[in-house]
Amino acid sequence: MVKAKKSLPPHINDQELDTLSQLMDQQLAQFSALAPIVSGTEVPKPRSLRLKKAVADKPYHHGDLYEALLEATLACVTQKGVQGLSLRAIAQAVGVSPAAPYRHFADKQEMIAAVAARGFEKMSLRLAALPESKPLEKLKAQARVYCQFGLEFPDYFALMFGSAIEDKALYPHLSQATEDTFLYFVEAITAAINAKLLKKAPAELIALTFWSQIHGFTSLLVNKQLKWDNLGADKPEDLLESTLDMLMNGLARP
Repeated sequence: MVKAKKSLPPHINDQELDTLSQLMDQQLAQFSALAPIVSGTEVPKPRSLRLKKAVADKPYHHGDLYEALLEATLACVTQKGVQGLSLRAIAQAVGVSPAAPYRHFADKQEMIAAVAARGFEKMSLRLAALPESKPLEKLKAQARVYCQFGLEFPDYFALMFGSAIEDKALYPHLSQATEDTFLYFVEAITAAINAKLLKKAPAELIALTFWSQIHGFTSLLVNKQLKWDNLGADKPEDLLESTLDMLMNGLARP
């Protein structure tokens, strides 16, 4: 009895699958019509053969599957850490075949990079939503957004700045998303320099100084390595404001 193979090459689509099934049915029907006699025994008519997909994927549109994979990746990192992450596990969590994630990602590293880029995009959206204000107030507001994002989304924050991605330069989308976030600080600092509120220096250099300070502060909070009660602050937000005041004083135009 002829049996259908359980898997097919990935390049065969549904239309080709149906055509192949019809051709096989026709061949089997012709074979049955011959009804030869072998050793005095009639060969039984084979059953109609219909090829089926080995795994029935959930019906996702192309963009929807991409988003579902990103969400499942972040959830897996939250539950199991980066070491417990695999494309097969993500496919199972989303309800698609093990091959489905490879339509979007070459490997696990590219998938993690996509999640990290999404983190930067989310942070940029929050920075872009800040209302217009005076340059120094805008800078302080950006620092608050940055710190709050890290506390609210520690797993995003870890993938964005941690060592899970071995070479970030390999992923242009991630590099661009990182730069876009940094440019919000550069723009606010440029406005402050033009208003003669900060030292006259390259805006990118001051932005790097500002970002480094705020990032370090946020990282200490996210990793629960910063105690504020013995620093005269009732809550971390108070300590952030004190840190910002000291930072602004150090960067202020003499």
